[in-house]
Amino acid sequence: MKMPLTSKQSLGATMRGHLTASILPATLLASVLAFTACGGGSGGVAETPQPPASAVALQASAPGALLGYVQGKLSAQVDAGQDFQTYNGFYRGGQIVDFATVATASAEAGVKQFSSTTLQEGGVDETDLMKTDGSRVFSLSADAPGGWRLGMLRVDRRLSDGSLQADGSLLLDGTDSIEGIHVAARSERLALLGQSQQWYTLAGLTTQVQTVAASFAPGPMTPPQTVVGLVDVKTGQKPSQTHSIRIDGQLVDSRMIGDTLYVVTSWYPPLDIVPLAGNATPTERKGAISRLTNRDLLPSVTFTGLGSTATSRSEPLLADTDCYLQTQNASAAVQMTTITAFNLASAGLERSSRCFLGGTEAFYMSPSSLYLATSRYPSLDKAGIVAYPGEVTTDIHKFAINGMGITYRGSGEVAGHLGWDSNKTSYRLSEHKGDLRVITFTNQFGWFGELDAANATSKPSPAILTVLREDSSSVKLQTLGTLPNSKRPEPIGLSGEQVYAVRFLGDRGYVVTFRRTDPLYILDLADPTDPKVTGELKTNGYSDYLFPVGDGLLLGVGKDANSEGRVQGVKVSLFDVADARAPKEIATRVLGKAGSASALEYSRHGINLMTVAGVTRIAMPVTVNETADPFSTGWYRPTYQGLARFEVNAAGKTLTERPVLIGETYSYPTDLDRYTQGWLGHERSVQIDSQLYYLTGQGKLISSTW
Repeated sequence: MKMPLTSKQSLGATMRGHLTASILPATLLASVLAFTACGGGSGGVAETPQPPASAVALQASAPGALLGYVQGKLSAQVDAGQDFQTYNGFYRGGQIVDFATVATASAEAGVKQFSSTTLQEGGVDETDLMKTDGSRVFSLSADAPGGWRLGMLRVDRRLSDGSLQADGSLLLDGTDSIEGIHVAARSERLALLGQSQQWYTLAGLTTQVQTVAASFAPGPMTPPQTVVGLVDVKTGQKPSQTHSIRIDGQLVDSRMIGDTLYVVTSWYPPLDIVPLAGNATPTERKGAISRLTNRDLLPSVTFTGLGSTATSRSEPLLADTDCYLQTQNASAAVQMTTITAFNLASAGLERSSRCFLGGTEAFYMSPSSLYLATSRYPSLDKAGIVAYPGEVTTDIHKFAINGMGITYRGSGEVAGHLGWDSNKTSYRLSEHKGDLRVITFTNQFGWFGELDAANATSKPSPAILTVLREDSSSVKLQTLGTLPNSKRPEPIGLSGEQVYAVRFLGDRGYVVTFRRTDPLYILDLADPTDPKVTGELKTNGYSDYLFPVGDGLLLGVGKDANSEGRVQGVKVSLFDVADARAPKEIATRVLGKAGSASALEYSRHGINLMTVAGVTRIAMPVTVNETADPFSTGWYRPTYQGLARFEVNAAGKTLTERPVLIGETYSYPTDLDRYTQGWLGHERSVQIDSQLYYLTGQGKLISSTW
């Protein structure tokens, strides 16, 4: 029996204890993550943590230097008694500013106002399952009821009365796991981003249910590939896929500025191409290493034209001189992180690539810079979960971007790691006036469920803020300031709390930590050499995400909690942070009881916001649980799934709840099968003028006036 590992989002959500698209057991998922979260290129090999390198700067690879560097790493594996043939041949699954809507326009000018994907940085597009350009709605949904694979692309045109008319749909053939859409600048071409499906084998499966749990084991995996599908979506025409681009390696993430698509991938060369017997001597193994070539190491890219003029060509993604080496890296593993830019407006799909030897687990991009971060050295704990050593360091590499230009600018290091949730790691970095602000965490373990949140014996370390500035003369990101420090020793977060939400906005930072209550900290970053905590607010529950919704106002979305710290329903909070010394929670709403969830628990794009005349309209898919669970005290079954709606009036500083737009209602236990056919993680919404469009987990597109 084979089972798919569908996406990095599924992994992140599983590790937080939520329902996901993956049906792999938690211990196997943790094993996969241990292989993927590779510190500085550690590749998940069990290693003794080395002291942090004094410099993490990358060095440009001269002709032949990349090959020599890799051969040295492999020889070190042989000297350490490792079987590089087996190790490097096992493919691991890859994974791992201001609020902006994609576009808004003046209503007085008679131009449509619309809100598409919620972005971390204005003008830097992120993939999502639903987007709009103000005239059309593009959506991805499952290709079959109850399916997890997003295999149906739909294009709908908005009519003058606000209703939608289908321009057509496209069934995405094959088994690739498509994860989201980018819309090119002129809205005539879409880029679909995803990766080839990865399969695991369940060893020793029998019809006896009780024997299955003990039989899970990783099986053979096909080589991972990142998939970029290009689809023409001219107005009034049925969408048609014109090209398929396949890049060797797992998808880390992507961004788009205008017509330039930036794709970051992670690649392990399949070195089992060297056929050695299991009893080969070290001399024979080193002889095989000496015969390797750049062709054996570098990833390839394959372009396939579709339709009547079907063509295909495969070529190296980049040359060895396009790569950078990190000579201070003590790991003996071989992993490459590659940044590739595609000009989607060019007839020949112009591209350029850069790579460095090492892994990456966090990707953040501003309009002018791209940052990749890697924590050293995560490993698999005895309990079967991903753990970090007591003192972990994260390397950060900066690249300047300008259209097709990708230029390495420098590297730095910060204490701590970026956490376990891939949806949140980008929010823990922010560039402002050329400086990079980073929030890290130092505890070994995360919490993966509601009961852990109430564990009073767990004492994670607080957060650490680091401010870095590029020093072009030394190719380094120099540390300007940290917090806490000797001058300001007070922690960001108390003993027993973990970092949840992080948001940087201009000269301020906002950090939410949680164990029993939700302390919201406000950071003053106006002087990057002397950051400070200016205010603190304690409330029940916690916020997973923070969104600016007006001058001096923040919207927090997370979970309510009781006095013991046990998680309850979905909580929406309005914070007044105008006075940084005295933040206030001025309004709250709680949806459902324990077990309720919002789409933000599965994706950072599980919310939609648009501001019209000083009022921010908020739409968020939710599952509301209000039916008591007969088998679990204090837990509740799903009652309905729908689109929760709120309004924030900036002038009045009010939070108003509007009626939920119901997608499905459920009656326990007769409707449980139908409940599994509409996954909350696949639900989204967009707004155009006064109209709201809601994509349900069952693939239905519901329209409503606001």
